This record gives sequence, structure tokens and C-alpha cells, in this order.
Amino acid sequence: GLEIITCPATITVQKEKLKVLFEAIRTTTLHPEKSCGLHIHISKNSISGMQLGRILEFINKKENKPFIKSIAEREASFSKFNEDITTVSAAPELINNISASTDRYSAVNLSNKDTIEFRIFASTNQYENILYKLEFLKALLDYTRTGQQGITSLKEVSNLLITADSFFVV
Repeated sequence: GLEIITCPATITVQKEKLKVLFEAIRTTTLHPEKSCGLHIHISKNSISGMQLGRILEFINKKENKPFIKSIAEREASFSKFNEDITTVSAAPELINNISASTDRYSAVNLSNKDTIEFRIFASTNQYENILYKLEFLKALLDYTRTGQQGITSLKEVSNLLITADSFFVV
């Protein structure tokens, strides 16, 4: 199977590196298996505790699950949703104890020392497929960074897929 794990970088760097990878694997027989995922890492230093709360709220909110699953193309025990986190106010203990607060197999894994790992995405052997997953995560990060209320608006996050132009992660 083909499992892809990124390290923190800007979306531009991610796209460049992944393009090289996908050009190399195009001539191989590598293919994703259901148990394989795309794990995107961002630096813990690149977001605030409040932004993390907004991200956790959006990813784990029950109403957003069908939308998240359609983008992620994955539903597995390797990326469990935490339905106890449904509002930013439900996440303070996670924010205060970020490294010990979630299961390694959570949809958003906080247990790594220096990175936050998004485990929701299915692996792919198609470069275009990985691009829209990166763009979705970039839009989510940009939107939650702004401090706006009401992050549960799927329409506004979707609009950022087209209009956002700031860095993905640093």
C-alpha cells in the first residue's frame, strides 16, 4: 500500500515535493489500500490554542461529518472522530495539555511532540487528489486563524478553497 506522511511546510513546498513524489510513483505499481492514509503534519508553533479549538470543533462536529468524510475519502479506526469536542469551549483541557490530550489515532492527533497530525485523509496515487485535500486543510487553517465566530459554516470554509492565499503551515 501507499501511505503518505508530510512534514510541516508551506503549501507551495508541499505541492512541489509531492509533485516529484507522484511523478516518481506514476511508473510503479504502488497503490493506496484502505488501511493507508495521507497524514498531513503542521507545526504546533504555527497555531494558537484558540485556533486549535476551532479546528477541533469543525472537524469533530457531528453535522460536519458527511462533509469531512466526502473531502477526506476515509472512515477508519485510524482516524477516529471525537464527538465530545463539539465547541471551542469543550477543548480547553486539550489546549492546555496538547501533547497528552488525544489518542494517536484521532482524526486530529495532538500526541506528537512538535506537530499536529491530520489523519482524516485517505491515501491516493493521484497528484490532483492530494491537491484538493491540501487546499481544504489550508482553507480550514486560514479560516480558523482569523478569529471569526461560527466556524461551523461549511459554505464559508468552502469559499476559502478558492480565495485564500496565505501560507499553509510554517
